[in-house]
Amino acid sequence: MKFDNDAKTAKGHQALEVYPEQELTHKILEAAFAVRNALGAGFLEKVYENALALELRAKGIACRQQLPLQVRYKDAVVGD
Repeated sequence: MKFDNDAKTAKGHQALEVYPEQELTHKILEAAFAVRNALGAGFLEKVYENALALELRAKGIACRQQLPLQVRYKDAVVGD
């Protein structure tokens, strides 16, 4: 889906300005809504994570899950 700076909304107002990675953002949101609409609520987070990874990959977006991340707070490691 291409976004156009000069596009008009349904009410004739100027569309929002195009921003970097707008198309990627659109694909990610589309994938997230597809997962939510299909699965609904009530599953563990891991179920949604796996479904979202499948949706993203189907859209050609490379992703990796659960990578280690070191979190620092006031010069101390508070999480790995």
